[in-house]
This record gives sequence, C-alpha cells and structure tokens, in this order.
Amino acid sequence: VKAPELLLQDAYLKLEKGEYEAARVSLNQALQQRPEDMRLLRMIVRSHMAQKRPEAALKVVQDYSAAHPKSARVQELLAEVSLANGQKPQARAALLAAKAADPNFTAADMGLAQLDIAEGHEKEATATLSALLQRNDKNIAARMLLAAIKEKDGNPTAAMEEYKKILEIQPSNILVLNNLAYDLAEYGNQQDEALKYAQKATELAPDAPAVENTMGWILYHKGLYSMALPYLEKAADKEPNARRKIHVAMAYLKMGDRERGQQNLVAAMKMDPSLPEIRTAQQMLDAMQGGR
Repeated sequence: VKAPELLLQDAYLKLEKGEYEAARVSLNQALQQRPEDMRLLRMIVRSHMAQKRPEAALKVVQDYSAAHPKSARVQELLAEVSLANGQKPQARAALLAAKAADPNFTAADMGLAQLDIAEGHEKEATATLSALLQRNDKNIAARMLLAAIKEKDGNPTAAMEEYKKILEIQPSNILVLNNLAYDLAEYGNQQDEALKYAQKATELAPDAPAVENTMGWILYHKGLYSMALPYLEKAADKEPNARRKIHVAMAYLKMGDRERGQQNLVAAMKMDPSLPEIRTAQQMLDAMQGGR
C-alpha cells in the first residue's frame, strides 16, 4: 500500500538505518500524492544533509520551488536551505516570493526581519516587525526581535516596554523575565523591581546560568556583594564569558579581595578586552592599590 503516511513511516525507518537513497524513494512517492506536505520535503533535505550534501539539498528545493512558485511554504524552505548554504541574496528572493504568494505569511516577514538584522538594516527590520504586530499584536517572536533591535540601538527603555508587553501574554517566559530584570538593574536603576522579575525567573529556572548571573548582578547593584557572589560564580563556572567573569571580579573587588578580583579581571580581558565593564573593574583595582 502506497499511502503517504505509511511511506513517511517507511522513510523514517530507512533514515534511522542510514539508507538515504531508499528513504528518498519513499518520500518522493509520498510527495507526489501530497505536494504541500512540508514534512516530506524537509525529510528529503535532511537526508541529503545527513550525507553532508548541502548542494544536493539546495538543488532539490530549488527544483521543487520552481515547480510550485505559488507555495509560500515551499519558498520559505528554499530561503532556509539557501541560508544554510550561505546564499543570503537567494534567501531574500525566496522570502519575497513567499510574501508575494501570501502577503499575510508571517514566517516570510520574520525571515526578512532576521535577514535585515543580520545585515545591519535595523530600520527596515523594525518596519517589517511593526507591520506584522499591527496584524497580530500577540506575536511574541516579533516582539522579541523588536526588543533585540532596541537593545542593539542603545534604547533599553524601549526594549523593556516590549518585554513587559510579552509578559502580559506569557507571564512565565523565562528569557523575557531575565532580560527585563537585567535591564531594569543595569539601565533603569530599579533594583527592587528588577529583583521581583529575577526571583520569578529563578523559581522557574533555578540552575540556568543566565538567570543566576542576573540575580547576582541585581544583588551586586543593591550592595549585597557577599550574597551576589555565589550566583555570579556559579553562572561564570557553568557558562564562562567575559561579562560573567568581570561581574565576579567586581564582586570580589567590592569585598576587598584584590587577588581574586584581579584573577577574574585577567580572565575576562583574555576573553574580550573591549568589554566596557573591564575599564570599570580596572579603576576599582587601581583605587584599591592606591593608584598607579
């Protein structure tokens, strides 16, 4: 029986065994019966990628999109595979084709906005996302991208407004709770408000390094250095980066531990010497040493 669902299950089994050519035979047979079933086309792409044949995967989708130019979902997949092959202009063309096929196709708007952000065209991305939100103001992914643009543009206040709107829809969104808490502490000078959001994020994800770092940094801003240090150290140990290391350094320096403060400062400088907080930590260290 050549029922599409059975062919799909057959292809799953063959892919698990590494029988890629045989899997594609089943998938192509199913695709002839269900030309709009993106699961089938995506599995064909995945089979080529598993064999480290990205060009073959792209050729399959290019040929299929040429045969189905009015399918927004096929054009979206072409954009995705084109990006995986490093072909940004082709990806943009495919997304525009998807939008032409369906002007309200949200995935195309999101893809174009992400491309614009990657290429430094924040103004165009903002316009696309704003239009998308006019159609659906509960689109969380669009608001997240918009907040990221505001952060990059040095407008944390506007980013925080977007985060608050998201929390009205998803009050337990850990990423948003954490981002809002950090920004309130770092830029808004609202430590008590920041602590409220950070505590909720900590309840939901107590072992997440980003959440631990934010909680520690808020406590640091509140002058509770000994309470802040365990959070900051755990975050830096689990997922070390320059900013987390410099936070640990600053906490140690505030506590009068020059040696450990300097050790973490040096570690942060090796990771990212351009980090703005490094200058602050160096000034703190100089003050402890009585100047140079």
